[in-house]
Amino acid sequence: MSDQPQLQQYDVHLFAVVRRKVAGIDATSHREAIEATLGKTDLYACFDGTEAEYAEELSHFLVDVVGDDEYAQSQWYYSQDVPLMSNLARLVSWYERGRPGEELEQIIRDARDVLANYV
Repeated sequence: MSDQPQLQQYDVHLFAVVRRKVAGIDATSHREAIEATLGKTDLYACFDGTEAEYAEELSHFLVDVVGDDEYAQSQWYYSQDVPLMSNLARLVSWYERGRPGEELEQIIRDARDVLANYV
């Protein structure tokens, strides 16, 4: 009997973020431009016939204003589905509702869980 750990086989799913530029979106604001882009982009079709698939996960957005060659009006937006951003939104909500004590403890526990699993 050996003290060496037994090799195991694993299936590992890589959720890679890819960049896809969608040009010429007409909108009245950055956020409206994001919504319009999501409504007209089929991310599943981008991966047809490849070994990858769209995993329905959006990490963040970069919105550039057309004609702003210096990118001074460009803004980054992060998806609320990202665990750290979701927890941050909960923290802000907690603060704005008068800081009920028992809720903060749960938010902190959840944040610790997210950070423990962060690679």
